[in-house]
Amino acid sequence: MFAPAALAIPFTRWPLATEAWILVWGAHAVMLAATVTAAWQITHRLGTGVRDGLGLFPSWARTSRLLLRMEYQHQPMLVFSVGACAFLLVRVGFFPLLLNACAPEASGTLLPTLIFLVPVQISTALITELVLVGLVVTLLGAAHRPAWEAYLVSALARVALGLGAGWAALALAPLGLTSVWLYRRTRRLTPLIIAHASIALAHTLTVVWISSISDLAHTPALTPFMAFPLL
Repeated sequence: MFAPAALAIPFTRWPLATEAWILVWGAHAVMLAATVTAAWQITHRLGTGVRDGLGLFPSWARTSRLLLRMEYQHQPMLVFSVGACAFLLVRVGFFPLLLNACAPEASGTLLPTLIFLVPVQISTALITELVLVGLVVTLLGAAHRPAWEAYLVSALARVALGLGAGWAALALAPLGLTSVWLYRRTRRLTPLIIAHASIALAHTLTVVWISSISDLAHTPALTPFMAFPLL
């Protein structure tokens, strides 16, 4: 599930890196397709549909009642703001680790690296929030399990996926708890996905840009965070 070793890609290594990244893109495409298929099947079995059941641009937000409509209009921005702050705090905590993982191997090029990484970051945000928030809360709720189980499962899953960072992965537990809390309060998943993707892309751009202007290339120690960024 991780990317090839060199993320800041010298011109001489483009063909090899391209082949490796095609495999990464393919793996993400398969996982994304499996996630979307599972979400569609689960929500249709529950009789809710994907949009309304998971909170992906739900139709129930377009109500004719003025006060409810005003509340629903402000919910996405609130969820996005709190979610983005949570993702940003976690990434700021990991940021020194990412920079320390860089080593002077070869000068990289910014544009090709970003072209390779952007689809990975977006698919990661979609898969992570759909599975660890939307499906976890929906399935456990349908099974009439207590709320604390959804919090526990989501937090532990994020920590498990970040174990490559060592003890620092524990910082992902509050992120999981916050995401589930926001989702259970508002049933809005789209703003969480956008917040995850936005912070991930901003963080990736910063790290790759620093690597580029510093004549540094990312080493294998950095790749787990960039390919599956702080789930």
